Amino acid sequence: MSIKKWGLAIGVCLVIVIALYAIKASQISAAIEQAAAYPEPMETVEFATATADVWTPSIEVIAETQATQSIELRNELSGVVAEVRVRAGQTIKKGQLFLSLETIEEQAKLAAIQANLKLAETDYRRMVSVVEKGAASESSKDQAEAVRDSLLADAGELEATINKKNIRSPFDAIAGLHSLEVGQYLTPGELLTTLVGISDVLWVNFSLPQQLAKLNIGDLIQVSADGFYTGVREAHIIAKDSVANSSSRNVRFRAEIKNSDGLLISGMALVAQVPTGAKQGGQVLPVTAIRYDSNGTYVYRLEPLEPGTQRGTHLARKTYVELGGERAQQALVLDGLTAGDIIASVGSFKLREGILVNALSPVSPL
Repeated sequence: MSIKKWGLAIGVCLVIVIALYAIKASQISAAIEQAAAYPEPMETVEFATATADVWTPSIEVIAETQATQSIELRNELSGVVAEVRVRAGQTIKKGQLFLSLETIEEQAKLAAIQANLKLAETDYRRMVSVVEKGAASESSKDQAEAVRDSLLADAGELEATINKKNIRSPFDAIAGLHSLEVGQYLTPGELLTTLVGISDVLWVNFSLPQQLAKLNIGDLIQVSADGFYTGVREAHIIAKDSVANSSSRNVRFRAEIKNSDGLLISGMALVAQVPTGAKQGGQVLPVTAIRYDSNGTYVYRLEPLEPGTQRGTHLARKTYVELGGERAQQALVLDGLTAGDIIASVGSFKLREGILVNALSPVSPL
């Protein structure tokens, strides 16, 4: 091929390359202009303010309330229900009749014995007088006395049976649910109802692993019961079991809690925060603000934007922190934050380093 043809081919190639370059450059420029026209991404989150506080390290365990007085009321003797004096859920006083079984047969026998007893008492007194006059032997008096005492014992036995068939409350209490009806036959030992003593305090029972069972009498714990009241109540330790459970190696504790408002009842499950170490100071945040990755625990600190910024109120800054613990939906940050820092809470999972943020005040629960 001649030099002229080679030069022509090379020239054509150069023209094609230059044309392709110009087209691609134009496309890239258009894409850059189009991207510049789009606004910078922004996310909306709720914010929280870091608040300085001092916490005692603790663990969360499940506890159970127990009434200071509580019994299962049962009948000792069999019989037919003659009367039910107390409705389910009704308050009952100490000694008040709860239920009575029919005692017609016992009452009839007692009346017969009392009639014989009256006669036996008369015979005994007459015999004492006769013996004193020397008209009868001492053994005659003893025999009359034995008859009288035997009848007294029989009467006492029947009175005890009648009393057992009149079942009374041993203390001031609230009766539990029952379905007792007049005419119902009861066998011995049937559960009639549960009586829970009336008191403005309850016991709180819980267990701790043996290595953490360092509480002393009088120490305070905090308990809560979601759905029954807002906030946390304090209880103080009143007893510690003398032995650990041989299977779980847990030690049982008992605390006492005020219940003057009556919102807690026996048998409820509570969440107990039990102290396990010395006090720690730090910044308190909602647990919704805490995030985790392979490098550790972090939060998004929100830096305010300059006034007049068209979009967003803050800029997200990923900040690694040292966590001290959690309780009641709050977390204690030991290091990495200062009091007053604005932190992303609800919705923080949407953020990344440097993103624009529209920070909203927390929504109050209804």
